[in-house]
Parts: sequence; structure tokens; C-alpha cells
Amino acid sequence: MVMKLEPLIKQNIVKLYKNVETWAGTGRPLPVVDAISCFATDVITEYCFGQSYGFLDDPTMKKSLYNAIHKGLGSAVPFRHFPLYQKLFYSLPTWVIEWMNPDMELWRAYRVDIRTQVRKLKKDIADGTIKPSESTRATVFTEILNSNMPESEKETERLSREAQVMVQAGIETVSWSITTNLTYLLSNPRALSRLRAELLEAIPPTPDSSPADLPSWATLEQLPYLSACVLEGLRLGYGVVTRLARIAETETLVLTDDEPQSPHRGKTWSIPPGTPVGMSAYHVHHDERVFVNSREYWPERWLDEDGKRDRRLEGKGVRMLVKPKVDE
Repeated sequence: MVMKLEPLIKQNIVKLYKNVETWAGTGRPLPVVDAISCFATDVITEYCFGQSYGFLDDPTMKKSLYNAIHKGLGSAVPFRHFPLYQKLFYSLPTWVIEWMNPDMELWRAYRVDIRTQVRKLKKDIADGTIKPSESTRATVFTEILNSNMPESEKETERLSREAQVMVQAGIETVSWSITTNLTYLLSNPRALSRLRAELLEAIPPTPDSSPADLPSWATLEQLPYLSACVLEGLRLGYGVVTRLARIAETETLVLTDDEPQSPHRGKTWSIPPGTPVGMSAYHVHHDERVFVNSREYWPERWLDEDGKRDRRLEGKGVRMLVKPKVDE
């Protein structure tokens, strides 16, 4: 999937690079999280709907949804407990919300636009304006709408919620993980120097080289230290820190305490089928038995003795497949 998106990703990397260039020499700090957020927004909206928001077309990169998403998610708890408050909020005139909090108005406008995008896609497909055979690049929601899924799965409200979650996840996770990694690298000259040396050897600069000449993801994945930096940044970026529960519907899970210092060493617990089981990634990422000196940014922990990528510490499952590849 990521390989199919390479042209789109590279196209937006070029725009991001040009925007960053405009900040050079201005004496102003570059809003990195906003810059990456604009990049992630343009990629994920194009991938979902076939139409980018075009945030990178503005060199000031002020249209970032990053803060708006955080403000919006912060309102989720009171909205859940006081649904009337949510209805009141969305019934307010635009100018009132913008006066109260510009980020919340951007959040409201974003939610409205997501629903508009879904309605437009459904109409275009119903009218025959968009056909799978004529699509140069499949998008998430054209594939869903053109599939044989039940019509109940294609209702506007349901798809709007799915789209909102997908776009938010695509923006927030990529923005946060890349910004976190850049922060650690810039504060760690040793790691930054080693990464630069690997990149310069693999991608030697030429007088006429440009971001458009970047090698493919398949090539970048073969660079062990780059991959190690990506994984270390993801480890210290945490992602979702709440419990992500899983349920073994038919299997009885057996847990045996084998900790040498535990007073319950040797004791066994049986977890019945259908029981939600989960723990916070934060505690795993700072488990000193797994990650020695876990507070330290040390990409070498992901390499074996020969300096090659050591995959023993990497997670598994569907949630592990996409984001590291996009971050690379």
C-alpha cells in the first residue's frame, strides 16, 4: 500500500521542502509540528477522498489541523457525558465559535467538511462520475462505496465517522512521531551524525539533486540506522498510552508469574474467554527488562552486533504495518 502511495508522498515532500526553505534565514523558529501536520493532512485526505486539502500550498503552514484535533478530542469527554452540550456547541453560529476559540471553529469546520466529502463521493459514484475502471489511484472511500459491502455499511453517517477517525489518526500520529524523532535527533548530536553519514553514503548529493530524487521506500528500508531511528522515535513517542484491549473469544489465556523477585512467582492465573485484556504501551516501552536505559534515545538498541536491523523487539499485528513505513 505504501509503495503505491510513493508518488503522492514524494509530491508532498517536495512541497514541504520548499516551504521549509522559505523559513531559512528569516530568524523565525520553524513550527515543525504544524509543517508535518500540513504534510500529513494533504497525504491522508488525498488518499481517503482523492482530493487534497492543499495545506502545503500555503507557505506559512498556518492551516494545520494538529491543534484543532487536540482541542476537539479534549471536548470528547464532556460531550460524551453531556450530549446536550455537544448539540448546543454545533448549533452556535460560526463567528461565535471562532470568537471563543479559533481552533474549535477549525475543528467544527473540519467535521462538516468530512461529511461533505463523503456525500460528494457517494453522489459522484451514483451519477457515474467516478468509476473504478477510470480511477488512476484508488482511494479508501471509493473502494468502500464501489464494494459489495451491505448498504448499511455505506451510510453517510457511518462513513463520515470512519473518515473522521482515519484522517485524525493519519494526521496526529504521523505529526507527533516525526516531530518527536526530530526533537530527539537534534538534541542527540551523536545519533544525528551517524544518521547523516548513512544517508549521505546511500544518497550521495549531486549539484542538481532535489527532494524529487529521493530513493524508493524499499531502498530506504534497507538502511539499518535510519530504520533504527524510526523505531526508537516510535518507542519514545508512545502513540496511544491508554490500554488497547484485545479479546480472546474462544481461548482461555493462561498467565504464569515467572519474575524472579515476585512474591507470586510460579503462580498461574486463567483468564476466561471473552475477557478484555490490555495494558498501556507506555509501561512496555519503559520496561527496563526489555529496553535497557529506556529513557535514553538510543537507536542502536534496534541493531544487532553486525549493525543490521534486529527485529526481535519489533511489535506484530495489523497496527504495526503502516506508520513506520510512512515515517521512513
